[in-house]
Amino acid sequence: MRDRISFFTTLILLIISATCWLAIKTAQSSLLDEKQNNSDPDFFMQDVVYLQMDDFGKMQNKISTPSLTHYALQSTYVFSYPRIEMLDKNNDLWLITANNGKSINDSETVFFWDNVEIKQFNATATLQKSVITTSAATIYPHRKFAETDQPILFNQGGSVVQSTGAKLDLESAKVQLLSKVRGIYESAH
Repeated sequence: MRDRISFFTTLILLIISATCWLAIKTAQSSLLDEKQNNSDPDFFMQDVVYLQMDDFGKMQNKISTPSLTHYALQSTYVFSYPRIEMLDKNNDLWLITANNGKSINDSETVFFWDNVEIKQFNATATLQKSVITTSAATIYPHRKFAETDQPILFNQGGSVVQSTGAKLDLESAKVQLLSKVRGIYESAH
């Protein structure tokens, strides 16, 4: 009788142990599948144009790209050849382009890299006022602000300035150069 009780007790413990092991493995597998699914793209688009308007229907920001891929993890978008257009308080146009880009949190923060150009045009977009080139920049479209910690080249009206890092207030058209600033001014005469 004791042998029988020992046998059934051992059998029950083995069944409980096997059930616990199976439950843990299943949970781990589900978490791994969910993690893999979050890192896979969930949709893509081509020839995308996104407009942000103010309360009066005037364009504030325009983001466009020939191809966009969305990843569910952090609501991340990856762009090829992205382009952002913004108007400042004087209706001057700021055009930001690059070879690659990525945005997180529904375009609150946009990262551009590889051949980044930030150009300022007059209100009619017929005259280029300035151009900044760098290898990478972070843009905050809703705040109309951009920054980089990379070397830049800033051209404006015959002046050329080199700097490591810059902060750009695209609303007020102010550029703050951060360090190692060197400038060359060529007079028109």
